[in-house]
Amino acid sequence: MSTTITPVTPTRKTKTWLTRDQRLTERALRSQNLTYEQIASQLGITYRQVQTACTADRPTPRKSRGQRRKLSEDQLDETIEFITSSKETRRTPYETVIKELQLPVCKSTLRKALARRGYHRCKALRKPPMTERTRIIRLNWALEHVNWTREQWCKILWTDETWVTSTYHRQIYVTRRSGEEFDETCVRERYQRLGG
Repeated sequence: MSTTITPVTPTRKTKTWLTRDQRLTERALRSQNLTYEQIASQLGITYRQVQTACTADRPTPRKSRGQRRKLSEDQLDETIEFITSSKETRRTPYETVIKELQLPVCKSTLRKALARRGYHRCKALRKPPMTERTRIIRLNWALEHVNWTREQWCKILWTDETWVTSTYHRQIYVTRRSGEEFDETCVRERYQRLGG
């Protein structure tokens, strides 16, 4: 009796627990002298899941241990939607988010739940506000100077200005994912001081 195996690519990459029936199916296929790779390919699961199911003492999986998550996936989705809705909510501290949305969790629980989705508290990058006029001026300048030689650039005297105030400055933090650092809701605009 020959068995044809059609490879199936797993559609889900997150960790999934196999049911008792799935583990029994794996054991039955193993008893037909199929390799772990063949079983994994046929059922669309990982090699390690097949190996664990076939070498376990019993096919019934153990019950999951630990506490249930205090924040449901729907609550977490709602929280992320709230946080990413505006520049002000991106800057809102976790304690305030918890009070606003009346979440039944503490600050560290919310931080860990958001971290699972890739959200972290980061310093807001500073950049000057860019109007459409400013963008056009900068683009035109760049296009005019794109083919300059090194000698032409050496003739330019570069300067920058700085200023200091005696007031207290504090760092602004935003809740964001990696790659969102230049999102309009995540940046801290820097306004130039008028001459004087």
